[in-house]
Amino acid sequence: MVRDKQGRPLFGVEMKVVDDAGRAQPHDGKSMGELLVRGPYTFNGYFRAARDNERCFDPDGFYRSGDLVRLRHDGYLEVTGRVKDVICRCGETIAAQGLEEQLLSHPAIWSAAAVPLPDPHLGEKICAAVVFSGAPITLAELNTYLDQRGVATHARPDMLVALPTLPTTPVGKVDKRAIARQIAG
Repeated sequence: MVRDKQGRPLFGVEMKVVDDAGRAQPHDGKSMGELLVRGPYTFNGYFRAARDNERCFDPDGFYRSGDLVRLRHDGYLEVTGRVKDVICRCGETIAAQGLEEQLLSHPAIWSAAAVPLPDPHLGEKICAAVVFSGAPITLAELNTYLDQRGVATHARPDMLVALPTLPTTPVGKVDKRAIARQIAG
């Protein structure tokens, strides 16, 4: 999760940000939801695939991007994660975005990504890839902080990796696959 604006919609593109129930979210820079778009640059459906179309489009024809965003007062979007961005650790499902918000609340952390890494015993372990804004902290210090904030033990990082920057995709999203490759490499 990076604290930065990612962009504005292109001319002619309609967008809305909705919660899990499909309710529009306010443009307050705080409320988060899935980005839905439609317009001349958005494809309008899969050929002869009604089930896929129902899953990927809302009843008004908006495409479900799968991106979690905040819409700021100035019209810019902040991409904060993916709708299905989860880590499966010991049979527990941990929302990466929720953990990333907790990580970002620490004053020493500028940006953060919760990345799943394969583990033979846990299934996936949680790696907190972070860019520090000041003096780095240890994994033990981070987990003590998360404990004080009420983060469940199973949802705390197993690893803490400091990076100079978080790699991004060509469209500005944090590239968690690149982070995982970098850590494994």
